[in-house]
Amino acid sequence: MRSFSACAALALLGSLATCRSRVFPTEEHETAPASPQSRNLQSLWDGWQEGRATHYGDEQDNPSGYKGTTIHEGSCLYWYLDKNVGTGWDIAALSDHNYDFDGSCGNCYEVKCSNMGFRDGNGEYIDRTSACYDESKSVVVRVTDACPCNYEANAKSNYRWCCGDMYTMDLSYMAFRQLADRELGVIGIKYRRTECPPDTPPNTPEQDGRNRAFDRSTY
Repeated sequence: MRSFSACAALALLGSLATCRSRVFPTEEHETAPASPQSRNLQSLWDGWQEGRATHYGDEQDNPSGYKGTTIHEGSCLYWYLDKNVGTGWDIAALSDHNYDFDGSCGNCYEVKCSNMGFRDGNGEYIDRTSACYDESKSVVVRVTDACPCNYEANAKSNYRWCCGDMYTMDLSYMAFRQLADRELGVIGIKYRRTECPPDTPPNTPEQDGRNRAFDRSTY
């Protein structure tokens, strides 16, 4: 265990504003429990969107943090990550079917655990309605890798999580374990784009010009 245009976003937010103005509760009527659909609308309204997060990396990494194909070998070509610079080892791989995948190398996201149930790519329901340590806690991660739908070396797992049935981030285990027990394997999340820490190294021309769409055919 990686589009939605600005105009579409503005149009959507405009429609949300209209809908929102119609659903304020009054004293004469009780408010019904929020449906999953209304929960998603509210998430868009306040800047957060819903998805799920898996994790990768290995607790057996040596003290320098490097071992084989771990968080230091991402497709964005950042190679070894300094634990004390930028987001450090709090990083993410985006599903290559996410709407914001193309051009995502180096982007930062704020991520929170969200107690919710959802389905995997095989249609199996997964209950994570009590998974979070604290739904208000967040972690900032930087995109350094991809989670490709078509990945022969890990085909079953990648199909389950990275083929577009739901927005998916594959977090480093260091980021994941700040939000929930790593043994859960997958959790619901809320996420939004954010500024990277001031000391984040800028992309090199090679990294900045990398065509993420090409990753889909090179894994």
